[in-house]
Amino acid sequence: MPFIHIKSLPLEQDFDAALATKTISQAFSEQMKIPAEHISVTWEYYHPGHYAHNNEISDTQPVASHPLFIELLAPDFHSETTVGKMLTSIAANVSKNTGISSNNIFIHYQQAHSGMVFDDGAIVHW
Repeated sequence: MPFIHIKSLPLEQDFDAALATKTISQAFSEQMKIPAEHISVTWEYYHPGHYAHNNEISDTQPVASHPLFIELLAPDFHSETTVGKMLTSIAANVSKNTGISSNNIFIHYQQAHSGMVFDDGAIVHW
């Protein structure tokens, strides 16, 4: 953990989601000094026409509307400052890999609490 889940409308045809998730994971690992084996990044697409923003529907990801939605799930032991750095790191790296401005990225942080996570075959406590 952390888990970074990205959702967007389909991006332009030359966008490589597999490469982007790998690049975002690697950069986040380096910037946050978290070993890569503890980081997971996923990218899912909304079906074209299944995302309304400002009462508008789009089939592909606009640059200035329909914000990319990102959920960050991470342990609750991180300080507010560290969480802020995580959010900023994710926004910058997603922006760099998509060409979407960080002004059009929404990230929600969710805490995972000790004793409430099952991983590697057991309940995890920290």
